[in-house]
Amino acid sequence: MLNLQRLEIFIAVVSAGSFTRAATSLGLTKAVVSFNVKQLEIAHSRLPQPLWPTARRRC
Repeated sequence: MLNLQRLEIFIAVVSAGSFTRAATSLGLTKAVVSFNVKQLEIAHSRLPQPLWPTARRRC
């Protein structure tokens, strides 16, 4: 099942261009942002392509 909060964090990382800037904009620590992105990637590891490169091309 898709976790929308983790997806929101992932989108913030892609938009901000870094985990640090995303964490600042979301009011979270960098560790929390990193953990949530990692969990999202684990949950969706069966996708044909990783999330990060796909999202970077589309932004």
